[in-house]
Amino acid sequence: MPPKIDLAFTATLCEKEGQLELSVSCENRGNQEVSIVSLDRYLGVELLNKHGKFMSGTPHNPQIQMPSKKDYLSIKPKQTESSIYVLQIDRLDERDNPQERDYAIGQHRFDKFPSKTEIRVSYRPERMMPNLPSSKRNSFAAETIVGSRLVVSLP
Repeated sequence: MPPKIDLAFTATLCEKEGQLELSVSCENRGNQEVSIVSLDRYLGVELLNKHGKFMSGTPHNPQIQMPSKKDYLSIKPKQTESSIYVLQIDRLDERDNPQERDYAIGQHRFDKFPSKTEIRVSYRPERMMPNLPSSKRNSFAAETIVGSRLVVSLP
């Protein structure tokens, strides 16, 4: 059974006008060290649509990158690693309707979503993680972990 981890979220406004970033932190609430992979491709992003359901985005300019040994991060018990993932949020359309706008969040594209919505992210490792150091095999968080939700107002 993999160690228990918990993902916490913060969204901050960048210096660019109207530019948001989603910063994802990981807190280890367990009693043993936990290892995770820190590449954005292992972070699932979902938005709440106008029907009240969380929907995954479609790939948007995906950059397929295999993890290297340096992409595996160990988190000690009762500690938090902040800003493990930082995803840029872009508006992709010019519609005036705040109920149907297109966004890109990192490598995820969302079409026709409300500007006031909720974001949910999840950590989604693969069954066989490439280049996982043998020293981290016993502490690796190998199951999908759904994090908390964050209410946002997107541009």
